[in-house]
Amino acid sequence: MAPNVGELCGRCGDGRAAVSWDGDVRMCVLSRFLTPAGNVRETPLVEIFAGEA
Repeated sequence: MAPNVGELCGRCGDGRAAVSWDGDVRMCVLSRFLTPAGNVRETPLVEIFAGEA
């Protein structure tokens, strides 16, 4: 079965984020299957959090 957002708790990005080894930022460690919110090697983390949802 493929992962889906219905399996997430809904509090992703609530004051925290997960940064992978390659710099990809995801709003939750369990949401690796979603498109990253950005990459800290290209954009500061504060700008990623301030960006569009």
